[in-house]
Amino acid sequence: MPLPEALTHSPLVILTGAGASTPLGLDTTERFLKRFYETQLRERVGDDQEFYAFMTNRLGVMGLQDIEVVLAGLEANADWAAKLASDHQFVAKVLSGNPEMLNVFGGWNSKLANAIYDEVIDHYGNVDAVKATALYKGLGLLEHQIVQDMVPLCTLPFFTLNYDTAVEEACRSLGVRLVDGFVEGPFTERRWDAKAYTDFVEVPDIVNCVLVKLHGSVRLGRREDGVLVELPAGLRRDPSPYRHAVLYPSLSPKALGDEPFRSNYRLLRACLRHARFIVVVGCSMRDQALNDLVRECMDENEELRLVAIAPDADVETLARQIGCDVSKLGVSRGSWEIEDNATLSAGRGLVLNAIRRWMMSAVSRSDSPHKFGTNVDL
Repeated sequence: MPLPEALTHSPLVILTGAGASTPLGLDTTERFLKRFYETQLRERVGDDQEFYAFMTNRLGVMGLQDIEVVLAGLEANADWAAKLASDHQFVAKVLSGNPEMLNVFGGWNSKLANAIYDEVIDHYGNVDAVKATALYKGLGLLEHQIVQDMVPLCTLPFFTLNYDTAVEEACRSLGVRLVDGFVEGPFTERRWDAKAYTDFVEVPDIVNCVLVKLHGSVRLGRREDGVLVELPAGLRRDPSPYRHAVLYPSLSPKALGDEPFRSNYRLLRACLRHARFIVVVGCSMRDQALNDLVRECMDENEELRLVAIAPDADVETLARQIGCDVSKLGVSRGSWEIEDNATLSAGRGLVLNAIRRWMMSAVSRSDSPHKFGTNVDL
């Protein structure tokens, strides 16, 4: 199904990761696991002392640096135990006909993974709308502050790996037109439909923010018949009769062939094939499927340049992760923070000015202070 050029031919694409929401009090993947271990573990376990001992030992052994690695390990262990428990010869010869130990081991790994899934939905389901609005005012692009003579912009494709609703809250407060994949219809709830993107029509003279949540949302639920709906705010994980449609932060293979993820990644690919510039804010770029997609689009689109804004980003590391030439990358090292209105009104916003400087470099402006293939301070 064809996609509208007003959407896929935007010169600029935004991509945000967990680091973009830390100013709102939300965790990065590293901080999430540490906080879960220190403050939420006991609450999730209750009085089950044996399981609590298993959880603390398992997390301690696996390390607390990376929730994606930990979840992948838990999921793999649960899957491994289930497969071995169904192998009758293994059970008979190795476990003397008693699969109980495997069942317990697999069940505990699965239970710990589910406790982390629960915390993901609870934690990222709470966003301060006032802070979200203040944060995204600093991006400026939602208020049409982009440098129009360099990159004319009316439709902004905005992709995020985050589950939270910060962008939605900011767009509502700032009066920005938001297209988020949900459509109205002859039903009680809004439903997600790829036609929201394929039938997109640009409204001229304003910014049209087209939001695509690559890994799903705390507000997105799937019915048993596959229909995707907008869930009310504040629900716990998998409220019956729905299951949350999210790809949890794990290095395990992701179901990218399922909707909405299939359409989400298809749209990202379509946009990057024509964009001149992708700004990546607060994203570690460790998702292999995402990196492969970006690299393939860079191969097809010679003009595409990527700029990362993050405290610890590095062009050489990014080039290795993506598998592209370092000359197509630029890094502004620093954290995106909420900036005061006076600073923004005076045109001194850090992130927006960083984007402008990199744009100047991308269009070969000799007065640009930034050069691709380098790291600079935000």
